[in-house]
Amino acid sequence: TIQHKLLVITLFEEICSDATTLAEIFLNYDCDLSAVDLFQRIVNALGKVARVGLTDATGSGASGSSLQFVAGAGATRAEKMRQDHRELRLAAMNALRQVLASLHSSIATPVKVDGNGGDISVDEASLQLNSLAINGNVGEKTAHLDDAPTKPASEDAAAKKTLVEMYDSKKKRREEESQAALKFNQKPAAGLKYASEKGHLDADDPVDVAKYLLRNKDLFDKAQIGDFLGREKEWQGGFALKVLRAYGEELDFKGMDFDEAIRYYLSGFRLPGEAQKIDRIMEVFAARYTDQNSKIFPTADAAFILAFSIIMLNTDLHNPAIKEDRKMTIKSFQRMNSGVCDGGDFPDEMLEDIFNRIKNNPISLKEDDDARESAGIQTGGAAAPSALSTASDFFFGNHYVDEDNARKTNYQKEGDQIVRDTESMLRQRRKATKQPSSKKSLRDSLKKRASVNFVGTADTGLKDEYVTPMFDVTWGPALAVFSTAIESANITESALSSIATDEEMDLAVDNAASVIEVSLNGFQLAICIAGICGNDTARDAYVRALYNFTRLGKGRLLSSRHIHCVQALLRLGIDDGELLGVSWEHIFRALTEVNRLQQLWEVKARSDRKKRADDDTTDSDTSSEVDDVNFPLEEEMDKKGIDEANAKAIYGAISLNLVDSIFQRSSYLSRPSLKYFVYQLCRVSRMEISGYGGHVGSDANDIDLTNDHYMKHHTLVSDSTSKVGVGGSQPAIYSL
Repeated sequence: TIQHKLLVITLFEEICSDATTLAEIFLNYDCDLSAVDLFQRIVNALGKVARVGLTDATGSGASGSSLQFVAGAGATRAEKMRQDHRELRLAAMNALRQVLASLHSSIATPVKVDGNGGDISVDEASLQLNSLAINGNVGEKTAHLDDAPTKPASEDAAAKKTLVEMYDSKKKRREEESQAALKFNQKPAAGLKYASEKGHLDADDPVDVAKYLLRNKDLFDKAQIGDFLGREKEWQGGFALKVLRAYGEELDFKGMDFDEAIRYYLSGFRLPGEAQKIDRIMEVFAARYTDQNSKIFPTADAAFILAFSIIMLNTDLHNPAIKEDRKMTIKSFQRMNSGVCDGGDFPDEMLEDIFNRIKNNPISLKEDDDARESAGIQTGGAAAPSALSTASDFFFGNHYVDEDNARKTNYQKEGDQIVRDTESMLRQRRKATKQPSSKKSLRDSLKKRASVNFVGTADTGLKDEYVTPMFDVTWGPALAVFSTAIESANITESALSSIATDEEMDLAVDNAASVIEVSLNGFQLAICIAGICGNDTARDAYVRALYNFTRLGKGRLLSSRHIHCVQALLRLGIDDGELLGVSWEHIFRALTEVNRLQQLWEVKARSDRKKRADDDTTDSDTSSEVDDVNFPLEEEMDKKGIDEANAKAIYGAISLNLVDSIFQRSSYLSRPSLKYFVYQLCRVSRMEISGYGGHVGSDANDIDLTNDHYMKHHTLVSDSTSKVGVGGSQPAIYSL
């Protein structure tokens, strides 16, 4: 349920608020070649949850129809689901922002290693952002910790090198595994050869190949794995058969029910269609199962026959092409297996249990279950009700009962799969671990294992060097989440206006405001981290996206979220100017448009005052005019009207002091940063006077300034009769 997900997201938000814990997760998992990329999985999962229901153009819920009109009990349920989804998305966004806040705190104040934890709140991170000195000494961000006891320089450098090498090596290995999977899914022999050349396995060792296939069963095409394991005995001197036998030897069936063992065995590959290949594959299974469970079957042949019968039973019971009256029954299943257990019969109770389990839970791959579930959602399933019935159920909310039942079924199936995977993992670990002979040896073994496996931040000799690879993992999903949230913040609100109650609209408006606040704070944190870590690609992507969200210069009506984006963008120029580099271009382009709109509003205000004075009306100040003027909807406005509405919004939200502060703070920039500042100021100035966005010194900027098209393009006030202040044909040359 959504409540369960919300609890999990809340837990992850707590974890992500502890910079020490987050760093140690990365060091112990993502930097370990044999472990899963846990930090990356956390970030990707949060990113996925934060965008649930926002994938379509209407901003509807996960079902794609949650914004349709419903009545009766369904209306209340639909409203609650929409609100729950909004809260879930906001919680995931908060957790993702908290990841960035922890990364930033690790740079501004490296994580604590004295046992007190490294919790960092978003408010604290914001204070650190605002207090970060813009004096050109970004490299000295941790100078205040120089007095702390550290390892010798040689050991510290070696630790840093080891960490970078481990992470880079794992990253490279993941890329090689992806390439190997691509080749294997086209031709198994080619994929194994490529993996062998990269040192992932010994392609001439059947045991190594079997372990490699088992280890990557979720990465490779399972049909290709099954086809490879079932190859002819003569193929490459019986190599495939040796791999198949080694594959069976790697699995532990001890204590498992026979049909459950088959289910586990077939979870790693898809059975081929040829009977001879199926025979070879099931023969290996029967031999392995009988060897580990000698009291159940007298011979491996008996186990093989029953295994083949179970495969036939599974196909017969769950093949939609077979009519119900022609499907196998318990009696027919018992008759089919009579006299085959070394001349005798299998126990009736065992056959009945197998039959019922197969009937209730077919043997199938997880990929097939997911595909069927997806197809059922889209098409209504094999036994879909009539269109009239479906519409009626949706209108009155009856379909929610079916959704709840499906959710419970999926929950049970997923729980069963988790249990099976856990049991398998414990068996393999028990098999690989030798038991100590005494309590002392057990204690020493556990102590040694803990000291070898766990890596704390204090053990690495690092300050914040791990932040760069952690940010490399985080910035892409975070940018997608925050951008989607800002883009869709008002879309859902407008779609709700026709069906939602006043109470829901108030909640949606509050949620949208929180989403904008979280997103912009995430942008600010990410840009600061990217600048400090030297990730120019991430920094430029975030600043460019933020500039695009301002809508400045687009000829579109600005809403409150766009104004907030303008304020956030200009605040970057004040607080993080040292880190912006070439991204200063977007700050200056925004300043040019802001100045143009402010001048436009001042011109309009003076023109209106003069007009009222001519009409013997009472003068009023500009601020009152700002409050009194109302504008129609964007669809009803022309370009001039949109410009005037935008000018009003900018004039009331952006103070001249904020703009002046950007240039005043430039005196604190370092020489390299000042070079970027002046260069981009000149570049944007050249754009202003040329009307073309080429680079400084580019021939593309050589445009005749008397050209009519240019003059029309840069008309500040459409009313050519205005002679007050800035002329109607005056180009916007603020940066110049």
